[in-house]
Amino acid sequence: MKIRSIRTRLAAVAAAVAILPAAAQLAHAGEPGAVAAAPDGRVLIWSGYHYTDYCNAWASSPDTLGPCHDTTSSVCNRGWVGDFDDVWLFQHTHYQGAKRGLYNARCIDDLRNFKFDASNISMDNQISSMKWTNLA
Repeated sequence: MKIRSIRTRLAAVAAAVAILPAAAQLAHAGEPGAVAAAPDGRVLIWSGYHYTDYCNAWASSPDTLGPCHDTTSSVCNRGWVGDFDDVWLFQHTHYQGAKRGLYNARCIDDLRNFKFDASNISMDNQISSMKWTNLA
């Protein structure tokens, strides 16, 4: 049963990669730092800008980011293509506070220019938890 699931996911990834547009076309409008990323089922976090000072990566939905809690300056969503491949980034632990969605295959190299949805709160050094989801 698990082997079938893995084969199904690998086939879906291979099919999606074959039809992905160029990186420039994947960038989300209004997010100048967004770039395409190869899917590997994880969200990667760096404490430095422009993907420096790597902190950690998660395939799960942690309610706290441990050593990366409130130190995130760059983030990259490399979720598998398909269901629950987008991610909510939360200001506080346990999925609390302001949040902002990050679509699959999107990366932000400098969070200083980004705010949580419906707030004036900078995302830079403010991300404390994350949860996989499907963004509309």
